[in-house]
Amino acid sequence: MRLVTEAYRRRFGPDHPIALSAQQLLSRTRAARGHLEAAAEIMTDVVARRERGLGADHPFTVAGRRLLGDFTSGQWRPPGVRR
Repeated sequence: MRLVTEAYRRRFGPDHPIALSAQQLLSRTRAARGHLEAAAEIMTDVVARRERGLGADHPFTVAGRRLLGDFTSGQWRPPGVRR
């Protein structure tokens, strides 16, 4: 997944929504493997770039902020795992 993310960043630019979506998927992968700090670090960058590019109220930004909050609060669970 990291290689795909890097390829999207090179192809579309680091602030393009497609590249940021790939980064978000990478963060979910990191979290699922138990690396919540790395996942939160990636999502912090994604949210900041989305706020600058899409605006604070854009649905992608809001979803990213929610995921980041789940990572940092300990509320995130892998898909299929109940809270």
